[in-house]
Amino acid sequence: MSERASRSKKGTIEDRAARLRGHFARLGPAFVKLGQVLSTRADFLPPSYCHELTKLQENVEPSSFEHAEALVLSELGVENLEGVFKDGLPKKPVAAASLAMVYKTNLAVEGGPAVAVKVQRPFLAESVALDATILRGIALFLRYVFGLRSDVVGVVDELVGNIFGELDYREERDAVERFRATYALGGGSGKDLAGKVRAPRVLPELSTEKVLVMEWVHGVRLTDASEVRSSAVLLERGVRCSLHQLLETGFMHADPHPGNLVVDSKTGALTYLDFGMTVTVDARRRRAMLRGLVGFVNRDAASLVRDLVELEFLPDSVNVEAATRALADVFDGVAERETKETKESTKSAVRKENTVGAVRGTNDFLGVVSQLGAALYAHEFRLPPYFARVLRALAALEGVAVGVDKNFKVIEYCYPYVLARLVRDPDPETRETLKRLVLAPDGESVRWRRVARVFAAVADGFKKTRRNPEKGFVSRDEDEDDVSSGTRSTRSTRASFFRCGEDFADVAKRVAETALALAEGADELARDGCARDRDSFDGTPDGTGTATFGDDTALAASAVRDAMEHVMSPAGTRLRAALVRDALEACDDVFFSAPNVSANDERSDDEARGARVRADDVSSDENETADTETRSFRETETERLELDPASLLALAESAREVYVAAPRTWAPVIAATAAKPGAAEMSFSFGRGIAKRATRENARRAAKAALKAFEKAL
Repeated sequence: MSERASRSKKGTIEDRAARLRGHFARLGPAFVKLGQVLSTRADFLPPSYCHELTKLQENVEPSSFEHAEALVLSELGVENLEGVFKDGLPKKPVAAASLAMVYKTNLAVEGGPAVAVKVQRPFLAESVALDATILRGIALFLRYVFGLRSDVVGVVDELVGNIFGELDYREERDAVERFRATYALGGGSGKDLAGKVRAPRVLPELSTEKVLVMEWVHGVRLTDASEVRSSAVLLERGVRCSLHQLLETGFMHADPHPGNLVVDSKTGALTYLDFGMTVTVDARRRRAMLRGLVGFVNRDAASLVRDLVELEFLPDSVNVEAATRALADVFDGVAERETKETKESTKSAVRKENTVGAVRGTNDFLGVVSQLGAALYAHEFRLPPYFARVLRALAALEGVAVGVDKNFKVIEYCYPYVLARLVRDPDPETRETLKRLVLAPDGESVRWRRVARVFAAVADGFKKTRRNPEKGFVSRDEDEDDVSSGTRSTRSTRASFFRCGEDFADVAKRVAETALALAEGADELARDGCARDRDSFDGTPDGTGTATFGDDTALAASAVRDAMEHVMSPAGTRLRAALVRDALEACDDVFFSAPNVSANDERSDDEARGARVRADDVSSDENETADTETRSFRETETERLELDPASLLALAESAREVYVAAPRTWAPVIAATAAKPGAAEMSFSFGRGIAKRATRENARRAAKAALKAFEKAL
């Protein structure tokens, strides 16, 4: 039986993979494109299939040299190519893809540089039209047989229509120039991407509708995994670049398979090739995607349903309340499973929410769409045609990431970037999403762990890069917990400023850096003088000469200003009381936490905590604000998880990094907040709470804990 089954499979798995590649190649350009996408899905197909389908990226059977030569002569309007290219056009292309062949040659000038000549295949329009007819027929059949709700025919039209767009190289030339301008130094893409992501320079005088001449890019392709696997920085840069394209510029390279990505081994610049397939996403949809991902990660069912309607995943006629209940039920089921797993497993220092993928049960964009589709199937969830190219690009990107690092978690890496982008977006709906993210449902208490993640994400954007002398890459500090996953735990290097045992020179450097930043902030306030109307500060760095409202720092400052306006308003009375309560609780944790107390201490930690509570007792006739000064937020807010001392200090370090990055922008924001009447009220309440703790016993315990920490440092 096994021999018969083996014979029925007709050869080894490698043989079957080769036959599948051959079928795709013979079926035409549209099917080759499908094979290219599948080649990146190492999580979906066996390695042998992925390896074989990768050949479709540049190893398709080329058309004849005679056709290529005749086409170039005709398009350039010359009688012989030797006058344009040194030694003319080579007989064999260096790469042959579904729509074109690429030849490497040199310009016919003194010391002529190497160029890539992209030549269109013959009879493409006819072939693509035939593919479109076949694929539309298949789509109609599948929709009828399986009752698919998605507009699969529209999706096919979208993909095939884009292939027709690839047949005009003038559009590709314009796309390349737009991409180059975006990621050039000073192009507004930020220090992490500017100059480190690029596209080849096009020679417009030698480029036409069917011929495209560009500079030849020297480097290593991502298809050569042995050359790039050791560098997690490539994944960071590639994923960050795609997120920047999708969520900020709205102009995205829609075909980032490994054959279209080249890495300069000296500079680390990631070069995108083949801009025939791009996608444009308008600002409204970009913001909805941003809010939707945050809503998915944080189980905000109501917000997510609204964003899905705006993104056209759900029809306008959907019953929003019913869809919200259905999604909330799914999220509640996930929460119950997490709670059960947490109780059964050993408590970890790294909280569950720090691994977004584990919490949500998926770590890729296709998985997100699949989960939402399953949860909202009864409410007519469908894939909108415009999103097909976006999903194709994300699928290819995820495939590249998994191919380089099988443990790479795309959603987990993307989430900090999404949080930072959320903070920088001034749109009122986005600001409302940020508010729901960091406040409890009643709006009267803070989810501190989420606040910590937001600060860490913003600080990560300000973190300076440095050059790696061994690899030649400009990379982030390599002492991060897990660069390849793109996220840090609460025990990350952000707490290194406060960590016992750290190198004294580094501590001194950070102290000096902070002192200098504080001096700069004071100078900024002094320059403006007391004439600044702090109550009307509008988030712009008026007169600083160091920033504009459009930059990341000013946008983040605007978000903080808006948040403080809410906290200090009459509507924020209970929230201010909660903040005071949490601040006092944090002081208790830092100065009296169990980890700082020896196991041989005269009293147990429970007894010590009881002493603190007794010191904090207030009379029953005191008002609610005074009562909240000493109430433990852990007893009243079950959704928020405790921030231990290390996490609290990590949050403080993130805030320090954010301030140090632009003190002249942040100092006016802080001053404006401190000038509010609500700030004085909070200071008074906090001081009263501290005074209640200023007992001889507590002073003894704090001194003892400090001494133990100092001994540990030594």
